[in-house]
Amino acid sequence: MTQPISRLAMLMQLLDVTGREMAAALHVDHSLVSKWKNNHRKIPVRMGVISRVADFLIESDMKKIRSVIYPLLVRSENPDIHLNSLDQRSMLDLRQKLVAWLQDQAPLHHQAHHQAQPNHFTQYWQSKDQYVCPIEIFPGEAGRKKAVLNMFDTVLAMPSDTQLWVLIQENTSWVDNDPVFSAKLHRKIISLVDKKQSLHIIYWLDHQSDMIHALAREWLPLQLNPQIQSWYYPKYEPSLMPMVLFIIPEHAVLVGTCAEKHPEAMHSMILRDSASIMNFQSIFESYRMKSMPLLENHTEVRCSQLYLQLVKAGANLINKNIYVQTSSPSIVLLPGEVFKKLTRQNQILCSESFFSDRTDESVSDKFDNQPGDRKENKCQQRHVYRLNSLIQASRQAETTDPFFSMVSGETVSINQDDFKHILREMAHYLLAEDHYEIALLNDDQYQQINWPNIIHISNNLFVAWGDDESQARLSACESTIMHALETHINSRWQQIPLICKDKKRVADQLLSLCE
Repeated sequence: MTQPISRLAMLMQLLDVTGREMAAALHVDHSLVSKWKNNHRKIPVRMGVISRVADFLIESDMKKIRSVIYPLLVRSENPDIHLNSLDQRSMLDLRQKLVAWLQDQAPLHHQAHHQAQPNHFTQYWQSKDQYVCPIEIFPGEAGRKKAVLNMFDTVLAMPSDTQLWVLIQENTSWVDNDPVFSAKLHRKIISLVDKKQSLHIIYWLDHQSDMIHALAREWLPLQLNPQIQSWYYPKYEPSLMPMVLFIIPEHAVLVGTCAEKHPEAMHSMILRDSASIMNFQSIFESYRMKSMPLLENHTEVRCSQLYLQLVKAGANLINKNIYVQTSSPSIVLLPGEVFKKLTRQNQILCSESFFSDRTDESVSDKFDNQPGDRKENKCQQRHVYRLNSLIQASRQAETTDPFFSMVSGETVSINQDDFKHILREMAHYLLAEDHYEIALLNDDQYQQINWPNIIHISNNLFVAWGDDESQARLSACESTIMHALETHINSRWQQIPLICKDKKRVADQLLSLCE
């Protein structure tokens, strides 16, 4: 029986090399390589031609993330091996096996089927119009979880610059309703970040509110790492079978489907053939081109844009809610009346040049002169601070202003007397104004919130940043994520013990630090 497609053609297709590339490397005519591929002529053994062909294929294989040739010819428990990890003797043995394999006249699909490892999914041709592509199928919700962890384990076994692309169209209750699996997934993501690998995620927002609440609850702290980038798809496109994709570019793809009216009919498939991977990579990239950043990353150079966004968002605070959470107060995040009073008393001289250089005067004027009656137009402000940080700052000669340092790109310090003056004004304003609230938390309570430093202006702007300079600075203004974040923030505030936000008690604590 004559093979419609030769072993050489199959291997060249798997290695993604062309006949012209091989012809140039071997210094032969391109038509000769075409005859070898189509079984019109055997590869000559004399003059070492077949050995040179084997060397070319091995060199091409060494450029791959994992070897194509090794698991095809060598029985091994490690099908994901890279040829650079082999010693000289193993490489020589592999070369000899490849030369013999290229000369073998047995039907290709039988030989490939028996010698390929059961966990190694390589496509191979049965005819010029048909190739076989084995897949792993994981039925049900338990199978979906196993398949997802499989993909994360695969990524974690790969080099540090490997990417994982994720597209989520369907409801993710299979994650949210299983705290054990959710914790495992969280640890995998942390491991991925620690290894300097990157995660790119596209969400469907307009009909996945539960998923966005989960994002606000679990993913925000992780998003501070620059290796994690997320987008949202802004168009509503209903589907009878929404899709989940996990893609390791040029390596593997997990395709998950679930019929909307039959959630029990959930299936997940992992494919490793190049044709399927390229197809789903194209699908992901087409959606990515139409998507918008869910949380926008700001580099240190662009951090001042966050302040400008904040000023613009604060230009009209009528009927808005402001939530601030930092380890200690920032001058520029104090209530407007307190901020102005401290300005008049020359308590923030260090900020004058920053404001004048970066803030448009018309925006600042609008921010300072809000229309209408002051009492009626007060916005609700809630601030959360770490009590131990305030205690330490009040005892130090200088303390760092967290937000001001972040947006200015340099450390901004406040001396001890000025810091105590700020605390004193906060305490007086807290007792005088109903719309201003402060919660002081001990370290355990603050850590339970599990959120970074944040500022939230309802329906307008969300800003988050970490204490570590290497962490990203994030902002968001998309309406769905803003609503989800505000819902979660309100829930967090209600969970804070009443004693921690009792106005009289908090004011006394602040004043005691000023003594």
